Amino acid sequence: VIVAVMESIDLVYDFAVLGAGVEGSATAYSIASSNAVDARKVLLLEQFEVLHTRGSSHGPTRLIRRGYTKPCYVDMVTEAHQLWEATEEKSGVKLFQKTGLLHFGPKNDKELESVINCLALCGIPHEVMSSSEANQRYPDQLKLPDEYKCLSEPDAGMILSSKAVDTFQVLYVKVAG
Repeated sequence: VIVAVMESIDLVYDFAVLGAGVEGSATAYSIASSNAVDARKVLLLEQFEVLHTRGSSHGPTRLIRRGYTKPCYVDMVTEAHQLWEATEEKSGVKLFQKTGLLHFGPKNDKELESVINCLALCGIPHEVMSSSEANQRYPDQLKLPDEYKCLSEPDAGMILSSKAVDTFQVLYVKVAG
């Protein structure tokens, strides 16, 4: 994909994006498709072959969740979900797979409690279960000790990262030329 772009573009750019994984490819597409006057002069560079195994986008999936301890992160992920939906709509490619997510740990774990409080504060759907409730609901998956609790985050899921890299690069080529 990148080779085709390199043959047809000038040597003067307004933006250069280094790294053509999910984040770099999404950034290049976002800049190139923005309404800024010179935003279409975007160069996307990658030092390795497309879909190489050396970067953080390697592999088929990446977890996406709202279960964080700070509302600013929850807000960023909420906005990211909107952008993933828009990209799916624009490309016709499914990039997010809703799976749900279970967090669990000791009942007195401060970080887990902070995640629960943050989800509640931000109005994000979630459920807190005792270890016995979680073990009954997921008998083949969990055997949590009595001193644990479990947090269910039903809207969490996976980004199909390899597909996302390819999709953003295709969209980037369409708008950047």
